[in-house]
Amino acid sequence: INLLRAPKPEGKGYSQETVNKIINVLCNIFNFCKDTLKIIKESPMDGIKRLKVIPPDKQTWTDEQQAVFLSSDVVRKSHIYPMLCISILGIRPGEVCGLAEADFRPADGLLTMHRGYDKYNVLTEMKNPQSHRPISLYPPITAAIIRHLEWKEAFRRLDPDFADNDFLFVSVNGRPINPDVYGKAFKKLLAKYNKEAGEPLPVISVYDLRHSFATINLLGLKKPINAVASVMGNSPKTLMTRYAHVLQKDRDDVTDDYSAKIFRAKAE
Repeated sequence: INLLRAPKPEGKGYSQETVNKIINVLCNIFNFCKDTLKIIKESPMDGIKRLKVIPPDKQTWTDEQQAVFLSSDVVRKSHIYPMLCISILGIRPGEVCGLAEADFRPADGLLTMHRGYDKYNVLTEMKNPQSHRPISLYPPITAAIIRHLEWKEAFRRLDPDFADNDFLFVSVNGRPINPDVYGKAFKKLLAKYNKEAGEPLPVISVYDLRHSFATINLLGLKKPINAVASVMGNSPKTLMTRYAHVLQKDRDDVTDDYSAKIFRAKAE
């Protein structure tokens, strides 16, 4: 456990949540050996405490900041612009990279999420059952994806071997784009934008667009947790755990407003 929780390079540097899951698995194994198989008298996990989980500070953009960024010429001309249009909807970078052409239904304005693509250039299963979901697309996003497909088709007419794969988004060389490459491209694009912008934006990662989506919908727009979780491919329980700091203000408002009503009524 100490090795797992220790920061690199001395240890593995896993998150508190991951270490706690490993502790749970080991507890189950040793308790089974002790209580059911009766091959040990005591569990070596006795006394091992789970780590305190501290939600990390998540860097986010406001909706205004995202609007300014996506409307700028330098961003709209970028090759990853249509991918960013999907990322602002709270989609995981690996899911954006793993999208297939068949997942795009322009007539219905929908994307269907069914697979991912990792940094090792390997197609992956979705993280959980909730991750298999349809995503509704606003018309400008649909149009951006169509323009990307038209670009790809034009190159295919010149070279039949170009983009010889089923990925929705490909690089300028026709190859799939993995999350690491996507993240680095976003970082370079943001740096280029900030260099030219009158008001530079906070430096965030492409994954932080997912956090921005959750924060704005839960705190600013007051959207239902179930609906936000469904779009993001999480369970409501997971969303409430990961964004407890965002929801805390709503919980405070509930108790404060209710208390004010009660004590106001008494005073009257």
